[in-house]
Amino acid sequence: MIGYPLLKLRIAAAHLLFPIASQNIDVAVLGYPKTGNTWFSMQLRKLLIGHYGLSDECLKNIMPESIRGLLTHRNSNVPTIFVTHNTPYFHREDAKRMKLNHKPFEGKKVIILIREAKDTLVSLFMHGRHREEWYKKDISQFVFDSTYGIEKYVQYYKQIARDLPLFESYLVVRYEDFHEKQFETLQKVANFIELNEINDDVINDAISFSSFTNMRTIEKEGGSQSWSMRTPKDQTNQNAFKARKGKVGGYKDHLDEKLASQIDQYTEKLPDLFRYRK
Repeated sequence: MIGYPLLKLRIAAAHLLFPIASQNIDVAVLGYPKTGNTWFSMQLRKLLIGHYGLSDECLKNIMPESIRGLLTHRNSNVPTIFVTHNTPYFHREDAKRMKLNHKPFEGKKVIILIREAKDTLVSLFMHGRHREEWYKKDISQFVFDSTYGIEKYVQYYKQIARDLPLFESYLVVRYEDFHEKQFETLQKVANFIELNEINDDVINDAISFSSFTNMRTIEKEGGSQSWSMRTPKDQTNQNAFKARKGKVGGYKDHLDEKLASQIDQYTEKLPDLFRYRK
């Protein structure tokens, strides 16, 4: 395991290199943790290899997952899409100290992922408590935790809204859209990233590939090269899986009405573009 000082050094080095690496980006995807980044990445990969007639062997290499990979990534025929939370110090910065730098995405096309706050927080809590094991308290404390809770979620999207004029263009994609109208949403994404006249079969293949059942199978069997889709240490704990439930409104199983209402009050501070209407 990498020692903490070395890990800090690697994060700092990557942070310094990112403005250089970002020059290779055609489309950036920004999303708060647990808003569907991994799910969306799987769909994008399948869209790209299907549209450009590449083999499934290219799946693991079609989109760089790290700054190092972005620095060396070269494929002039396929747009370079980089999916990132853009929060290199997520575990060390609380909501008040978090300062997102969107300058590397200036003049780029940007896709912004968002998910209903209550579902996002529950999913992040499960990830931190059961999969990564970096959170030990209960969910009511998590919701108001200054580093992981609702205040940080709101600040994240407020800072993106502030910097929208930097981007060439942007598209907001809601997690819930992939449940309610997945084909139409992927078609809109394909048009945005200029996969011109994409075939319907390519979109349907991406939908099948990224189904919850297939994602869970890939994760269980270790069938992905992606670090984020690695098999959990405890496969008997369903909450330790990356593909945990993939459910809209699943927060109702974990948050009481009072806690859910308190989260809703916080989200009234979101810019209109990112606010969920009741």
